[in-house]
Amino acid sequence: MRQMGLDYDVALSTISDSVRWVEDVLYNAGFRIQNIKTELENLEKKNGKVECIIGDVEEQRIERPIINQEDNYSGKKKDHTEKNQILIDEKSEKIINYYYSKGTVHDYQMLKNSDILPFLEERKISGKFDSGYQGVQKELTNAIIPFKKSKNHELTEEEKEHNKKLSKERIKVEHVNRKIKIFRIAKERYRNHQNRYELRMNIMCSIYNRNLG
Repeated sequence: MRQMGLDYDVALSTISDSVRWVEDVLYNAGFRIQNIKTELENLEKKNGKVECIIGDVEEQRIERPIINQEDNYSGKKKDHTEKNQILIDEKSEKIINYYYSKGTVHDYQMLKNSDILPFLEERKISGKFDSGYQGVQKELTNAIIPFKKSKNHELTEEEKEHNKKLSKERIKVEHVNRKIKIFRIAKERYRNHQNRYELRMNIMCSIYNRNLG
């Protein structure tokens, strides 16, 4: 913003206001992920019934908040973070749901808070998740997660093969996350105010979907 202010000989506040105006125009024009029912209906009109979704959560480091710092502190990253959950259709790789939360919230809890599991269960849509979603089978019958090794239980060859296969199938959602991180604001430490974080991520997810056609 400082560089743009120098280039166009305007105040930094003018650039900031212009950027916010563009973001609001895009968001209000439909550059956002709608509720999962609407996204599924639109997707199924083009590609047929959605059979399986793949879910994943990404953590992004942020500047230390001035207040309520403990809400954003991630024990996993040992830093203050925001968490982004995306669900994609396995076949088309389009994002059908985006959900945002503070860094302290567990991955599975994010999925429950997004309030989409009853809808997926009703539609008999299966889901593929990583080990951070332990317990999801209680609410989504067709959920698939990897087996976890414990102190008293070594993984069998069949379980190892299951985990390997699942990992290969889930790589699609990792590719989606990588493409979203083409936007540097999603890749590097987020240094802006958190009150517009969700809006900006929504816009970037929508741009990704539109590029798929």
